[in-house]
Amino acid sequence: RGLGDVYKRQVLVGSLLAALASAGAPAIAAMSMMSMVLGLFALPIDASIILILTVLAIIDPILTVLNVYVTATSTVIIAKPLEKVGN
Repeated sequence: RGLGDVYKRQVLVGSLLAALASAGAPAIAAMSMMSMVLGLFALPIDASIILILTVLAIIDPILTVLNVYVTATSTVIIAKPLEKVGN
């Protein structure tokens, strides 16, 4: 195992922790988590924030749609067994 494997694991663990911490968070919190992950790639924080701000306008509406879809789907899944119990 070389140094590349250790670096890949650091990036993977950092990305997973950032994803878990920023799930459903507003754009500012998500931006700070993404800058943390991009810091693992040895990018300067200023450059990572500029990259995030340019992409955030495209990503934010998509994330909102996904959050609404998942919430509605989970509500339907949870409500189905409750209908059987009520009858």
